[in-house]
Amino acid sequence: MMKQYTSLDRMMAALNFERPDRVPVFLNNALASSRAIGLKVGQILRDPERFAEALVTSYKTYGYDGVRVSCDVTVEVEAMGGKVAYPEDAGGSLVEHPIKTPADFDRLKMPNPLTDGRMPLMQKVVSLARSQVGDNTFIAATVQGPMNVAAQLVGVPNAMMMIFKNPEFLEKLLDFAVEVSFAYGSAMYKAGANCITFGEASCSVSMMGPAHYRRFVKPRHERLMTAFREAGHPYQTMHICGKLDPILLDVAETGIRSADIDAPVDMAAAREKLGSRLAMIGNVSPVELMEAPAERVTELAKGVLDGKEGLGLVLGAGCNMSPLTPPENIRAMVEAARDYGVYE
Repeated sequence: MMKQYTSLDRMMAALNFERPDRVPVFLNNALASSRAIGLKVGQILRDPERFAEALVTSYKTYGYDGVRVSCDVTVEVEAMGGKVAYPEDAGGSLVEHPIKTPADFDRLKMPNPLTDGRMPLMQKVVSLARSQVGDNTFIAATVQGPMNVAAQLVGVPNAMMMIFKNPEFLEKLLDFAVEVSFAYGSAMYKAGANCITFGEASCSVSMMGPAHYRRFVKPRHERLMTAFREAGHPYQTMHICGKLDPILLDVAETGIRSADIDAPVDMAAAREKLGSRLAMIGNVSPVELMEAPAERVTELAKGVLDGKEGLGLVLGAGCNMSPLTPPENIRAMVEAARDYGVYE
């Protein structure tokens, strides 16, 4: 008798380069899920009950393979004194950074994930979602990686300039940020997540050169993955926006289990380059998901699924999906996996 795969079974098989019944579908649609209960993003962003309801309703409505708990890049920095604005239909955006001069760093306190800012709120979202979907559903929770945390503390342009003008201070920030990411990630695991997704848009090769990634960030990623493994949490994934081909091998060497691959990356070439060193999630363009007809979405999804025999593959969006993504395009992604992602 053929095994009946649960969401958790299917995702874990893919992450472990095992052969599930079909390629899983795992969407980057946490904020977009607001539409599943007829609300705008701002109406769920600071309401854990509504947020969990939106995530679970969307998951059950469309039948994809897991719940992604994510909001915006400001959760950690807000917990350390950053000022955040909340638009009506988007995630929070930082309007004041906590560190304006190096002296401000000396006054910075490590945030407590159980009490500070929206960290407890997001843990509650994870916990509520877990209670509603049960133990057999895969849940990933997003935490900002060290470079993103550092960049939000001082501002992205300032962080990039520090590479050249004040590398010692950047390294100090990154060491602090590793501790923030570990503490918050550990709390998310305790709340019920199976996997942590690290947001690291600031590591894109459009933002910093490969040599700078290797010098400043890669050692911190390695330290962070080692810490999680030693704590008994072996599954993490990383999302780096845009092109990351020149650092793909470096990312794989950090100990991360999988990577969210954005639409500009040639998925087939990347998978051929990495073999079984890194599972990949992606990489249908979120712009096309929002704007293209369903037939085009099916075509794009099929292009990803054509590489399924390499295993270690999860179908998803290349980056955050818009709340304006048509329901028929979400269904097209899920149906493509069922039609073209089956392992014989």
